[in-house]
Amino acid sequence: MFHPHTKDKAGNRRRLLIVDRHSSHINLQFIEWADRHRILIIILLPHSTHRLQPLDVGLFQLLATAYSQQILDLMSSSLRLVLMNKQLFWPMFKASWQASFSEKNITSAFAKAGIFPYKPSEILDKITRPIPPPAPISQERTPMTCRSIRRIYKAYKKSLTEQRLNFILHANTQLAA
Repeated sequence: MFHPHTKDKAGNRRRLLIVDRHSSHINLQFIEWADRHRILIIILLPHSTHRLQPLDVGLFQLLATAYSQQILDLMSSSLRLVLMNKQLFWPMFKASWQASFSEKNITSAFAKAGIFPYKPSEILDKITRPIPPPAPISQERTPMTCRSIRRIYKAYKKSLTEQRLNFILHANTQLAA
């Protein structure tokens, strides 16, 4: 689909095709074919399409919502007595597709994914490194020396958690007692 719809506009320039990691996209025959046709391929990282693929970012949700509305309208007009068949499906899906895949929505989806206009910060600002959970301290014995209190305090400074603070309070209460 990509090649016939983009070759005339590109002329002799290279084109960019963004694909996910599906096995049909990552094989030598396809890559060589793309190279012969002056198509550059970018393969998205695993588990990233929800942020980087324009279809996932901005279009499939619109399509699902529009199609669900078509189904609801059909059900309400037929007193909820509906047997879905190809004759009913296609007109409803086509109308949903046309409403969702407008030029405005497609352009918006590419912008949301930071692809065009190129703005990597649109995505990078949303990505955060997961914070590793603090090491469980409930198995630790209550510190009963100044040295062990300092060790717990240093651990608390590295990872400010309420659990560690409560542990320090408990240790001080035990020492005071």
